[in-house]
Amino acid sequence: MKNKVSDRSREFSQEALQAIEEIQLKYKVCPIYEKLSKEENDALLFNIIQLGNAVAATKYKKFSFYNDAVKFARNDIAHSTKNNPVSFNEIYKNVFSWLNTAKLELSENIEKSYSQNKDIRREEKFGTAFSTEEKRKSFVDSIQSSYCNGKFHSKFYDKKENALSEAAHSVLNPSVSNQKSLLDFAKTQTSLEESIKKEIVEWTEKTNKILEKENPFVEEAVFNQQISKVSSQELQKEINKYISAYNNIPSIKNFKPNIDLDFYKSSFEENISTEKKKKSEKKIVEDNEILSRNLKAEMQKELIRRKTDWELVQIEKQRKMLLKDLYEKIEKFRKIFERLKSFTKNFGRLWDLAQGELNDNGFDVLEKYAELLENDEGLTALAEMIGRHHDEEKKYHKELRSKIVVETVYDPEPAYKGEIAGLRLSDSLQDALPSELALYSNPSSRQIFKMKYAQKQLLSYSYTRNIEYKKFHEATEEVEVGETTEKKGPMIICVDTSGSMQGTPERVAKTVAFALAQKSLEEERGCYLISFSTGIETMDLSSFNSSDGITNLVKFLHMSFNGGTDANPALEYSVKLLKEKDWKNADVLMISDFVMADLGSELEERIKSQQKNKCRFFSLAVTSSGNNEVISTFDKNWIYDTSTKDSSVKLIRQLEEIQNT
Repeated sequence: MKNKVSDRSREFSQEALQAIEEIQLKYKVCPIYEKLSKEENDALLFNIIQLGNAVAATKYKKFSFYNDAVKFARNDIAHSTKNNPVSFNEIYKNVFSWLNTAKLELSENIEKSYSQNKDIRREEKFGTAFSTEEKRKSFVDSIQSSYCNGKFHSKFYDKKENALSEAAHSVLNPSVSNQKSLLDFAKTQTSLEESIKKEIVEWTEKTNKILEKENPFVEEAVFNQQISKVSSQELQKEINKYISAYNNIPSIKNFKPNIDLDFYKSSFEENISTEKKKKSEKKIVEDNEILSRNLKAEMQKELIRRKTDWELVQIEKQRKMLLKDLYEKIEKFRKIFERLKSFTKNFGRLWDLAQGELNDNGFDVLEKYAELLENDEGLTALAEMIGRHHDEEKKYHKELRSKIVVETVYDPEPAYKGEIAGLRLSDSLQDALPSELALYSNPSSRQIFKMKYAQKQLLSYSYTRNIEYKKFHEATEEVEVGETTEKKGPMIICVDTSGSMQGTPERVAKTVAFALAQKSLEEERGCYLISFSTGIETMDLSSFNSSDGITNLVKFLHMSFNGGTDANPALEYSVKLLKEKDWKNADVLMISDFVMADLGSELEERIKSQQKNKCRFFSLAVTSSGNNEVISTFDKNWIYDTSTKDSSVKLIRQLEEIQNT
């Protein structure tokens, strides 16, 4: 694989190449500082600084002359360490001597690097929207730049390629305020960057395929190719036939060309009549050649013009569709983000799910149950209570711990000036006492001064200052600490999906399962769902960083409830999971109308064994007429009687009573 260089390195290489092209476009040879105006010099020096910044940002190690040519020049210009014409001419000379080499090395850097995203990398290598790999990479880099900081620098001479590029970039520069806020939201979700960039890059490829597939000018292009091989003599003789065939082409009828065919027809016919009169035969042949060449050229020119105009219209049509679809998708994500963000730490994953198994219906059902949960205080409180029932326990004890004590200490040090601390002997003339200096002024005592100076025996002032520093030493202290002893175990949700649960009980069961799935993700607990009627079906709702967990939840929420009721297999499987995985502090919740037979005595014993292992078994009855013998097996029991209007209020009261006991 060649993608050893980061996408950003390639992007900066593109910027550096563009800076070189701008410099070389304006200056064919190295300019002389004195011959340029101040504005021209300032502009050139600014371009050199931009070039230096872009090259430095590539972090490409192979630039042979970069350190001498641009790095120092950039620093000199930026810090104005050299500001005379000779210095600037030296900078220009070094930079311009390096430009062609830099272009080769920058191109090599671009050539060897591909996007880290495999889908975008495929488009870079094999895409058809842009004619060369270099153009495709340049386009991808400009999309990256435009998304991150609003810069846009991919310009192409081909009108179709340029139109595709500008249309794609316009999507990242919306004019509508709502779309701007949606884009700002998307940028806060770092995992969405690659998804949005991929959508835009793939859009260019899809649009180009549409242009090729729906191209109405294919027949006209074939006609132009055929008529280009027709001689001027034959064209003169059969001009009516060729014009008639040309006018019958569908693209000519639907997209009128701007060609005066009557002029060419009459001109060829005039040459025929002139030929009969035997007038200037050579001139007639030359005229026919000119007419033939001009007619073919006009036909080709009009084909290109009309095809380009058609392509621009189609690109604009597809651009509007991309703009609408992309921002509708971002808006949908923003609406459900707060409700569903706990289902995955990788929010960008939902972007892929929206295009795969988890379609709009999947998002709709998740949003539906999120709204149901939000509007039902009783079920929300139930989920909260089950979620915190096994709060992490802490035990407190005292222990000795080491601590570092910091003490401020002052240490006197000699100083040049400051408070006089006394006298000393030295050879310091500036500190010597005046009486000592007076020895030098008297010729008879000057030799004494010189001797004392040489022996450092001059009586001098002594200065000191107190230096403050921190002294560290270790001590011990007794502190009270809290230590987490046990963490919460996973949740196992057993849901009765028999026919008697249809209607409101089904809605309640699905809403509670939805709430607990969210809760388990918030608390980073495992979550397993067992649906049962006459048999059981198990689903792992824990893996929400992949498509499985959320797809399983959507599958359950779409499930129809029917069949008989047998709770034994679901509870047996739950106990089996607890035992095999040696789970402690797990929560098992059964949601049912409990219209069922008694549990087997062996199963009851196995449940009691797990209860001793600090696993809790809860029941939520969606009716008040269930089998009390079965319900009594559970640690805590709640009733959500769907036949009463104030069922949610009654459930909250039950929860409050349990909390207060």
